[in-house]
Amino acid sequence: MLLLFVSFVFIVSQHVTWGQLTRSKQVNVDVYVEAQCPFSTRFFANELMPFVRQFPHVMNLTIIPYGNTECHRIDGRVSCKCFHGPNECQLNQLMNCMIHRHPYIYDYLDTVVCIQGQPDLATAHRSCIAGKPDEWMLMKCARSRRGFRLHLKSGVKTLKTGVENVPWITVNGKYNKPSEYAFRREICGVSELC
Repeated sequence: MLLLFVSFVFIVSQHVTWGQLTRSKQVNVDVYVEAQCPFSTRFFANELMPFVRQFPHVMNLTIIPYGNTECHRIDGRVSCKCFHGPNECQLNQLMNCMIHRHPYIYDYLDTVVCIQGQPDLATAHRSCIAGKPDEWMLMKCARSRRGFRLHLKSGVKTLKTGVENVPWITVNGKYNKPSEYAFRREICGVSELC
């Protein structure tokens, strides 16, 4: 009986140690995008998603939808102009609402990737959000001050990082331009997990 208990403790301790080791070896990746940027859409489809499907636990991934939006305070009120127009602002807000409601990346990633590149909020609703348990909460958020505030919050992080174009990818806190076209090579080059 004692041998069984000791074996159990050893196995559990090895599991915890492996879990801690895995987390410590994960690569921190932040991807700054804007919802209607064709380069962001290409990056999601050709680089990020194939990598995530093959190596889901290699990185701590964060998506930040804001891009080249410009916000200004006029007469005490903040207004924003997105690079590709007002539809992009609404789509950025929808992405930010999705990320806010589902903080675990794999709960929102497929939906955010679906929203990316959509022409407008109604199409994104039909194609990406319809049928989800929180569909109406997400759409309400995207059209509300809350969605606007979440978009501004992503803007603060974007501006603080010094983003100049999108997609802007940081790997372990440093801008990594080659990862836009060679994501797997760049991430696996700094990770022992792939």
